[in-house]
Amino acid sequence: MIMEMKNSVSTGIELLYRNKSLVNIPFDDDIVKEYNNAAFELDLEELVSKGNWSKDFNIPQYYKDINVKEYITRLIPASGQDVKIITERVDMELAEFEARNLFLVLQLLIFLIDTMINNNLVWV
Repeated sequence: MIMEMKNSVSTGIELLYRNKSLVNIPFDDDIVKEYNNAAFELDLEELVSKGNWSKDFNIPQYYKDINVKEYITRLIPASGQDVKIITERVDMELAEFEARNLFLVLQLLIFLIDTMINNNLVWV
């Protein structure tokens, strides 16, 4: 927690040093409170607490309900000499996404790709 706070503070200081806005960057509540107290006195725009940021994507419910593991596993070729290698790699990468709680990102990507395909948009 302390290390995260230091990183957030140092990130904020670096952005301020480079004359960048901090407004759309989620910081921890303690940092936001401290900054906003000073911001009021200096007539600066206040920051928004990390707790107020939504982590939910605005995608159709169908994509939110997709079983990511099952969906991606179906994309693996059924035959060929590299099936075992591909399956092991997919399993390893899915485990990493799951460990980081990033299946929502994969659901969003599935939605985006389907939308592009359905609308004949080029994606390479």
